[in-house]
Amino acid sequence: MSIEREGGRSPLPILVLVVVVAVAVWFLRPVIYTGGTPTGLTPTAAPTAFFRGSVDSAPRSAVLNYARSLDYDSTHGVGDYRRLMLGSCPRCAYGPHVFLRPERGAATLQTDMLAEGRVVARLINHDSTGYAKFNLAPHDTVYWWVDRRGGTWRSVYVSSDPARPLQQDTLIVTAYHGTRWDRSWARFLWRDTDEALWVACDMTGCCRSSGADIY
Repeated sequence: MSIEREGGRSPLPILVLVVVVAVAVWFLRPVIYTGGTPTGLTPTAAPTAFFRGSVDSAPRSAVLNYARSLDYDSTHGVGDYRRLMLGSCPRCAYGPHVFLRPERGAATLQTDMLAEGRVVARLINHDSTGYAKFNLAPHDTVYWWVDRRGGTWRSVYVSSDPARPLQQDTLIVTAYHGTRWDRSWARFLWRDTDEALWVACDMTGCCRSSGADIY
């Protein structure tokens, strides 16, 4: 097969350019996003199949069954892994190694869904040292629940240990009104003196714990 020349010019450079553009669009498709729910993502399921009403009054077993039924993204780089700090410097010390994984649908949750209550991330303690601020017992798994009560946003840390009561923290929901998230992300945030939790939520915004409320 031969490539015909027209007017002395070969169409080969144009064909190469078309192929290069097509390949670039294919690889950038998760980033180039213009609206709607990101492909393959659905908002984190409501807990109604397991319990109704407030997470505070629901049986712990029902809350844990709900939290464990969700899908937490373990893809490298999507979540975070850090050795957390105990105490306040200069009297600080190394604490436990903890994994933070986002729930896959957290980024697509809208404000009213967050207000009703959802689990947005999971923390797993890999050490024999606890971390009281996030309600982590040694070798514990904690689920980060968020909701809004009486007009106030809050975080609730649900330990897998039924003997540990629920622990509340403040929650800051920030809307950026920009490009929507292509997937859910989660990070530990260092705030000069302490760690906080951060997760992509509310379509274009983020949910963040206060970081230094509880010791």
